[in-house]
Amino acid sequence: MPKKLFISASFTEVDEFVTITKNGVFFSADFIEKNNLNNNAWCQFFTFDEDEHKFGVSFSIDKNEGSYALMNTMKGKYRHANKGRNTRAGAFINGIPVLREIAKKKGGGRFEVKLDKRDDCFTFKVIPSFEISKKPDDIPNDITGIYRYLSKDKHIIYIGEGNIKNRLKESQREDWEINKVEYSVVNDKEERRKYESFHLDEYKKEYGALPPMNIVAGKRKNKENI
Repeated sequence: MPKKLFISASFTEVDEFVTITKNGVFFSADFIEKNNLNNNAWCQFFTFDEDEHKFGVSFSIDKNEGSYALMNTMKGKYRHANKGRNTRAGAFINGIPVLREIAKKKGGGRFEVKLDKRDDCFTFKVIPSFEISKKPDDIPNDITGIYRYLSKDKHIIYIGEGNIKNRLKESQREDWEINKVEYSVVNDKEERRKYESFHLDEYKKEYGALPPMNIVAGKRKNKENI
């Protein structure tokens, strides 16, 4: 019988990464070591007005305004063997909706972090995770992004992308009994499609099929193309 390689769901080929969890922010050992950050005891986080899913981080030996303390990820006699670092950063995570949503997920989220010379810090970009929640009638006009519809029993019934208000007004969706819309603002079309595909794949991995109205909409689209 041929053997099959087991690969963990958490496996990544990226060595330099940051992980956002409910317990804080973790910086990988390779990231710390390759960027000579071992002697730093503090870090600062930054946001960017032009992209609400992009974040920056800088490191320092001394404490500065807004700094968070860095801790070794290992304790006891093994603490010197591990180069990874973590910080609680509760105010940072809980104060930003997209990070708060990522931290709620099992295992959090892992993202590549790189030196950005233009911004003079390390930067990482997180995956939009439907961090804004509104009733259908309260959706603003001219907002584009990825979105998902929730039923009264809080089940996800559809995941999509585009102009969120206009999509909601489409006639075939009037009978979908949409109780709440959760969305992320993403203006770039290619980015929206990428994140839509990502979340559809994640849903299918967890539930074994696409959301029910994605299946219905897909069948309707196929009939129209015949």
